[in-house]
Amino acid sequence: MDIDKLKSIGIHYVIKTDGYNIKNQTIEFLKLAQEKRKIILVLDPDGSGKMIAKMISSVLTNVTQVNVCKQMSIKNGKVGIAETESKYLKKVLQEFLDFDSKTEEIDSISKQEIIDLGLVGPESKDKRNEIQKEYFINISNGKTLYRDLNILRMTREKVEMTINGK
Repeated sequence: MDIDKLKSIGIHYVIKTDGYNIKNQTIEFLKLAQEKRKIILVLDPDGSGKMIAKMISSVLTNVTQVNVCKQMSIKNGKVGIAETESKYLKKVLQEFLDFDSKTEEIDSISKQEIIDLGLVGPESKDKRNEIQKEYFINISNGKTLYRDLNILRMTREKVEMTINGK
């Protein structure tokens, strides 16, 4: 899986696009995220990947596409990031990995703060819906919520204001 491959080489934040089926919610989330950080596109080096990159690049302004060699991304008849050798992928992404290692980013909201705000657990649905509507976060679980709030550099105070309708 592409996400696992990218995380295994040290990429901290990874957003799944779902290929051709990229959701408008994901695009809107990326628009918000680009206000806080540069978006780096690492997509399969095939026709689908090129089409997705073109679509995303047409709506984002703070974006860089990393080109991965198709010949280096073929394994067992499949083409993709998941099939790419980790060593090669790390080399292609080295400048971004170096940048990440030099900028020690501290989480803007902690897991404990997410728990304290009632964003996980059986009574969290309404609060999570408010976060999802405001920030286009695809909240499938607490881990995803934690990651996406940190991608957007959301603080406890900002999240609290959102769930309280302020």
